[in-house]
Amino acid sequence: MSKFNSALLVTWLLIGTCPLSRAGSATWKSNAASGDWNTATNWTPNTVPNGPGDTATFAVSQHTAISISANVEVSNIVFGAGASAYTIAPSPGVVLTLSGPGITNNSGITQNFVPENNASGAWGVVSFTNAATAGVGVTFVNPPGIANFSYGGEIDFSDSATAGFATFTNSGGTIEFGYGGLIHFSDNASADHGTFTSIASSAGLAEGGQIYFRDTSSAGHATFDTKGGVAFQSIGALTWFYESSTAEEATMTTEGGAGPGETLFLATSTVGNSTQIAADSPGEDFGGLLRIYNSSTGGTARVEVFGNGQIDTTTRDTGHGKVIIGSLEGDGMAVVRDINFGGSLIVGSNNLSTVFAGTISSGRLGKIGSGALTLTGANGYDGPTIVRGGKLLVNNVAGSATGTGLLRVDIGALGGNGIISGPVTIGAGQASRALLAPGVSGQGVLTTQNTLTFGSNGAYNWSFDAGTQTADEAVSNGVTIDPEAAFSPFGSGTGTLGNGTVFTAISNTSANPISGTFSNLPDGGVISVNGNNFQVSYEGGDGNDLTLTVVP
Repeated sequence: MSKFNSALLVTWLLIGTCPLSRAGSATWKSNAASGDWNTATNWTPNTVPNGPGDTATFAVSQHTAISISANVEVSNIVFGAGASAYTIAPSPGVVLTLSGPGITNNSGITQNFVPENNASGAWGVVSFTNAATAGVGVTFVNPPGIANFSYGGEIDFSDSATAGFATFTNSGGTIEFGYGGLIHFSDNASADHGTFTSIASSAGLAEGGQIYFRDTSSAGHATFDTKGGVAFQSIGALTWFYESSTAEEATMTTEGGAGPGETLFLATSTVGNSTQIAADSPGEDFGGLLRIYNSSTGGTARVEVFGNGQIDTTTRDTGHGKVIIGSLEGDGMAVVRDINFGGSLIVGSNNLSTVFAGTISSGRLGKIGSGALTLTGANGYDGPTIVRGGKLLVNNVAGSATGTGLLRVDIGALGGNGIISGPVTIGAGQASRALLAPGVSGQGVLTTQNTLTFGSNGAYNWSFDAGTQTADEAVSNGVTIDPEAAFSPFGSGTGTLGNGTVFTAISNTSANPISGTFSNLPDGGVISVNGNNFQVSYEGGDGNDLTLTVVP
């Protein structure tokens, strides 16, 4: 046997008889000579943690500002109990990858990660892969870029990595054509319960901090604040959803300013069951902006728009003009795609009851679900309003709560004390009853400046209060009643109404008589409700109103 082969045999025998060691795992020294991660003598044992099975542990040390000068991958970074407060900074062009458990913080204080950048346009990156998590009690700050067209820092989550309960600040650009920080979720990664603040640019033509969700990644249960621009021609921060990503259960606030902060849903992404808040920015050019574009879906999201904040659904793919959201509330603006392109905003998939005092422009409005949508503003959209579930309550005092188009109740109820300018149809032949019920929680007067039609499955839920001597009233400019439509009276309050008391159930402002009668309310007949007898007349009032007069 040659000497070479003999030596090789001895080597293999030694390897086979010695246990494998995790030589790359190490603890940062308390008396480290410098803050350079990549210097072996700063660790115990004298080795640089840099391998997918390695753990870097930090305790108390005199050097707590740690720079990473070359690419590093570790399984886990552990801050032990009582550890010092550290700031770990990947240098420009350097990537710190966590590919195992991620970050474990047992120190009881906040630990910090700050990617660095330089004037040459390079920036540092913190990357979480596999199932790594950003942990608890950890703060990440992406600084502003200091070179044109370059980011200030980057944090990536891929595979099934999560942001844990960490806090993230995504700075905006501070020089002309400068970028802010970048946070990127891909594959099946999740923002989990993280807290994210993306800051707008503070210089003209600079960009704000940006967050991207791609593939099937999720915003989880995280909290996001996307801020608006603060200088002329500055660009607000942006949060983007692409492909099939989802906002899931996140709470996302978008603010305005000289340039709007924006949350955008593109491709086939979904707003999920998140809460989306487009905030008011008084005195500014723009409020917060929520865009639901392409073929993305609104899911069961709770959408709140205030002041000059907006929800915008104008840019939709062919055949996807309809957008369904969970609920709509606030006093901002809903900008819907033009009706000629199938623009529809359908509200109610989360079954919440909300009040919207803002304006809906263009398109059409739909109401679904079991909750109530109350409209208190004057709206200018020209498409139809269709109710297919729950209640639509109109409580405006001027203009028309439902724009200029027709209003049809297929299933559910129409009520309130407001004004409608278009023709109203209660019931369109469906199996379930469609109801007209003026008022909100008591008696009320509901006015339509156009015709009122009761279809075959339509019903008028009419109520009166004997104690207050008040009753529901529907005002309309012409009335048509299908012979199968029903009249459903209900009385409340104590006492008996005096003989001769007259209630006008329908005030017909048209010169024409009411066409038809309710199936259970014949003209001239007498009905008994809550101990009171009413005689029915379809020629009451000024000659063509539906009145009920108390008789013995």
